[in-house]
Amino acid sequence: MKRLGIFVFYDKEGIVDDYVVYLLKSIQPYLDKLVIVCNGKLTEEGKSRLSAFSDSITVRENTGYDAMAYKLAMTEYLGWEEVQKYEEALLFNDTFFGPFYPFSEVFQKMENTPCDFWGLTYHEKAKDYYNGTDEILPPCLQTYFCAYRKSVLKSDAFMDYWNRFDSTEWIFSDVARHEQFFTKYLEDAGFTWDAYVDAKEYNSREPEGNFIQYYYVAHELIRDYRCPVIKRKNFVIKRMNMQSGNTGEDIANALRYIDKNTDYDINLIWSNILRLYNITEIKNALHLDYVLPWNQAQALPAVHAHEKTVVIAYLSYENRLEQCLSYLQRIPETIDLYIATPDREIERQIRDICQQPAWKNCHVLPVLDKGQKNCHVLPVLDKGREIGALLIECKDLLKKYEYVCFVHDEKIESEMAPVTIGKSHMYNMWENTLKSTAYIENVLSLFEQNSRLGFLAPPQPIHAGYFGSIGKEWGNNYENTVKLAQKLGIQTAFSVDIPCFALGNTFWCRTKALQPLLAHGFTYEELTNEPTQTDGAFCHAIERIYPYAAQSQGYYSGIVMNTDYASLQNTNLYHYLSGVLSALRARQTITDYDSVFQTDVLSYCKGKENILIYGAGTDGVKTSNILKNNQIYIKGFIVSDDQPRQEEKNGFPIYRLSEIPYEKQNIGIIVAVGYSRDRREVLNNLAKKGYEDFYQL
Repeated sequence: MKRLGIFVFYDKEGIVDDYVVYLLKSIQPYLDKLVIVCNGKLTEEGKSRLSAFSDSITVRENTGYDAMAYKLAMTEYLGWEEVQKYEEALLFNDTFFGPFYPFSEVFQKMENTPCDFWGLTYHEKAKDYYNGTDEILPPCLQTYFCAYRKSVLKSDAFMDYWNRFDSTEWIFSDVARHEQFFTKYLEDAGFTWDAYVDAKEYNSREPEGNFIQYYYVAHELIRDYRCPVIKRKNFVIKRMNMQSGNTGEDIANALRYIDKNTDYDINLIWSNILRLYNITEIKNALHLDYVLPWNQAQALPAVHAHEKTVVIAYLSYENRLEQCLSYLQRIPETIDLYIATPDREIERQIRDICQQPAWKNCHVLPVLDKGQKNCHVLPVLDKGREIGALLIECKDLLKKYEYVCFVHDEKIESEMAPVTIGKSHMYNMWENTLKSTAYIENVLSLFEQNSRLGFLAPPQPIHAGYFGSIGKEWGNNYENTVKLAQKLGIQTAFSVDIPCFALGNTFWCRTKALQPLLAHGFTYEELTNEPTQTDGAFCHAIERIYPYAAQSQGYYSGIVMNTDYASLQNTNLYHYLSGVLSALRARQTITDYDSVFQTDVLSYCKGKENILIYGAGTDGVKTSNILKNNQIYIKGFIVSDDQPRQEEKNGFPIYRLSEIPYEKQNIGIIVAVGYSRDRREVLNNLAKKGYEDFYQL
């Protein structure tokens, strides 16, 4: 079959990653001609890589999304006469990884399937739960990979649709307008369609029970139906709070299956998502929380692992010495141990202990012996004190090793708080790094078996006052962490609305993951030019930046804990959640995650004369329908002044911010903008215009 391919590519930096090259190389044998349309940027290197597959590459302004690129390719870059020379036109984009199975299986099956157009996957008829309406959407092929045969390509219906089509002024939430109705449009014109993957077992007879299968059962589609691709967005979205929400197990299962049961190199996936996405989102989507047994080694690490591993312990509290040494004794004797201390009495005691045969792998690193210039620095450091030992005193030492475990003691006594708070914090740090010899072996095996794993931290503390920090892990440390990242040359997807997850300066990691920190050449002046007790201090930025440093080197990060602690953590989390929900139920009905927030927005609207929703996308429309179902009718939507001009959405007018026809004192504004960067911009715009009465979803 003579086949035309139209491939739409978008990358915010214009970089063509290896997964794109693999995709095009895999599909090239099934295309007689490939046209590539790039929305936005394309680097010279990227152009060179794409040129290996096509001599027709167009870089256009990033407007109108993929659908507009498809339209221009057919109507302008090629023209209908050229398009209609082919028996089939395949329209596909770069929003998926694959193929995991040969494309020959797809094309062979579909060539023998009698239909006028087809796709890889489809969405059964469903209630429009994205926008919170009762509208029933028709079945549709999902347009990231669709093929149209000559009968369709030469039809007036197909050409008229695309000739009239213009998505230039669309916002992101409008994209579905093409996908959701194009299949039915062609069906109504008399054409038949089919899908390569037809997982009927997940379809419901009732529209309310249907969902986007590649979001929630990607693993089963790949395993049971040999679906050759997986959508990229799955790797950063944990879908628990939507109509079809689950526990989020699917994508991790899918990744493991691809790795173990196909020839696809999952490094192609890791390289792309680690370059583009926030590490916390990746960790949450793939639930990279590792729970390891401590009473038996599951699989011994490679022989060289011990020889290339070092444990560095910073000890500064004499009354914690015995406790810390009891953990350090559990380290296999073939792993080097260095103990740094700023306290001469601790140093003396450790030297005496290290004369014993059981401590033959231990080396005492007497920080105070480094010279008088350090003597006044290390003793006065509080939380930041251990950072100097690691990144200054031990910097050259670390170059000899592939893996490092870093631990430190913690001040437990406090005049302002019970001893148990600090005691439990330290218990968390040491139990989840050096619980036992078997546990240490299991941590090393985990690194050996996962070449992209770079950094593991104990879970953040959630007891006592730490509970109030859940979801606010940045504290006042976002700006200083971003500033530190810039200083270190770390370019990853930071977001003030997506919390960091590594706190406490206790961890296991690959030494390569620390490269940006080790290459910087920290000085004691940097570590001590401000009080370390103050939230927002330099040392607190270092404490939070490790996963981002690892990400910049091509590694992912996660949480590690032993089985006993995981049981404790799970029990505590359920206890806290149960308590919070019990308190909320006193004033509202709770049925699912979304309902937790619904009562608040309804309460905000009570007594307001004029309600406007800032954001005319999916979140805004869904909110307007929730309000409507509760007999609250908005006056319209607001969009920023630089957004495309639209007249109405969901039956309500759309106003630009500078054109709101109501007095400031008479309106309430609900901010329903999904992306954190856009939300911050919206809040800034409102502040500049003098609007003070608003509610953030």
